Amino acid sequence: MRKLTPRVVHAALIAALLLAVIAAVSAVALHSLTHGLQESLGRQEQLRAQAMAEHFDGLLSSRRLALSALAKSLPGPAGRTAAVLQQALAAQSSLSGAFLNVALFARNGELVYSARPPISRLYAAGTRPYFIEVVQRKRELLSQPFNSALTGTQVVVFALPVLDAHGEVEYVLGASLALAEAPMSSQLEGDGRLSYVMTSDGYLVSYPQRARLTRHVNEVPELSPEANLGLQGFQGWRLSDDSSRVTAFARLRQAPWIVGLQAPERLVFAPLAKAREQLLLAAAAFAALAIAASWPLSRFTARAPVRTEALAPISAQAPAAAA
Repeated sequence: MRKLTPRVVHAALIAALLLAVIAAVSAVALHSLTHGLQESLGRQEQLRAQAMAEHFDGLLSSRRLALSALAKSLPGPAGRTAAVLQQALAAQSSLSGAFLNVALFARNGELVYSARPPISRLYAAGTRPYFIEVVQRKRELLSQPFNSALTGTQVVVFALPVLDAHGEVEYVLGASLALAEAPMSSQLEGDGRLSYVMTSDGYLVSYPQRARLTRHVNEVPELSPEANLGLQGFQGWRLSDDSSRVTAFARLRQAPWIVGLQAPERLVFAPLAKAREQLLLAAAAFAALAIAASWPLSRFTARAPVRTEALAPISAQAPAAAA
């Protein structure tokens, strides 16, 4: 077997040392890149959820102000009758684009006025939880999502009391938003990103599939169990337990609602995969350069033993001369 020359050994040692340094640096850089970029990309999903929450906040705020302005424009208690109120509400055609329907109910729940022809004239709101709460508390509220028997669709209702001269509830004014229509409806984007809005107790008020509206998130396999994190108060983003999707949550200010976003992990972290690939390619290029540079560098290290051996005779002659 042919003995390796010192230069070959030194070249191999230099290459191994350089490769070890490159591998260590690459590992540290890859860890920092993964952690930093993953956090940044996840934060972008959270910002998407916050932007959607701000959109719904603006929508609810504008509708609440519109209904409040309508209530203030109604005739005062003196001489106010159902017929007078019907005429006043019928003149407010500008609200038809803001709400699915505007309706007025007597204190007992009987329908006094509806901007849209009701499905049934026998409809009464007296048993609806939102109606009972408005009468009892004498204040405005936003209802839970429900299937309206008045309009035949899934809605939420803004409701506020109309008080008599003694400060008692005489009528209840309500305005509904259709959950399945713009601007309330959510979309499933072509890239697989899903957005939805649920109440603080888990009922869907915005979802791409109409059949799922007003249902609890636990009845929707695509959303649970991640959606329960939002119900527990979590805000931010997280990777699912099986690392297949990223979920982000944000809360509204105008209503006890929660925005949820869900996206495939491969979609959210696609820039990270590309950055990893570029880093590994750069490491491979440096490794090739290190191997190529190890042979020229070995010239300097291989000469060192030769110079040491050349000095040996001189060292041996020094004692003889002294004798």
